Amino acid sequence: MTAPSSSALLAGLFLSAATLATPALAQQAKPGWVDPPSKMEPAARDAATPAQSKPAQPRTAQAPGPKPRHRTAEAASKPRQADRAEPRPTAHRATRVVREEAAHRPVRLAIRPAPRPAPPPAPAETVSDSRLVGWAVAAQDLTRDYFAAFSQPNGVSLGATPRFYAERVVFHGRTMSLGAVLAEKRRFFARWPERRYRARPDSIRTACNAGVATCQVDSTVDFVAANPDRGARSQGTVAVRLGVSFAAGRPMIVSETSRVLSRERVASRID
Repeated sequence: MTAPSSSALLAGLFLSAATLATPALAQQAKPGWVDPPSKMEPAARDAATPAQSKPAQPRTAQAPGPKPRHRTAEAASKPRQADRAEPRPTAHRATRVVREEAAHRPVRLAIRPAPRPAPPPAPAETVSDSRLVGWAVAAQDLTRDYFAAFSQPNGVSLGATPRFYAERVVFHGRTMSLGAVLAEKRRFFARWPERRYRARPDSIRTACNAGVATCQVDSTVDFVAANPDRGARSQGTVAVRLGVSFAAGRPMIVSETSRVLSRERVASRID
């Protein structure tokens, strides 16, 4: 066996020293933990890897999910109930607010002209006593003439009647035209072709109104009416009121009414 050479011995010493120094250096350089291998099983990697903290995210209000319809109806009704529950200002309170606002408003002074005095009323037309007496006499004469014409045969009565009336007449409570009044008279004459009307002289009463130039004539009239063709006769007493106007200058009947006081019917002709 040959002896090793000096170079070989030196090489072996270096190797031995390197071998002994390596664990010591490795022990000094080793950190406090062991890095995991690059490739590990998923479960082992999850267990070995510490959970990394996720960055904190701001919390945001999330809209609640859809609720049942009955709950939605309740929620919708709550605002209305709240509105109803809210007290409303009463009329008294509103009036008080208006008064307070008016109290703080500046007062405006307006200079108004003094009101002019009303003109004096026009003096009413004065009618002398003699004129009123003349109206009363004329109204009574017209009443007598009217009953005299009313007692004539039909042809004469119908021809004379228009001159006694005005164009508009209040006939037994109804306002009628002269033509309508003549039609009423024509029907009455046809029913009673024989007539006799006489006002009692002591019954005629007259009252005149100067303001409207009208006289009212009241009279009690005895009458007899017959219809030979029917064999009918009627007699009695009637109260007649005529309104006679002098506004047109001459006396004219503007109103007429009558009321039967007594009446009897007999089957005979007028003698």
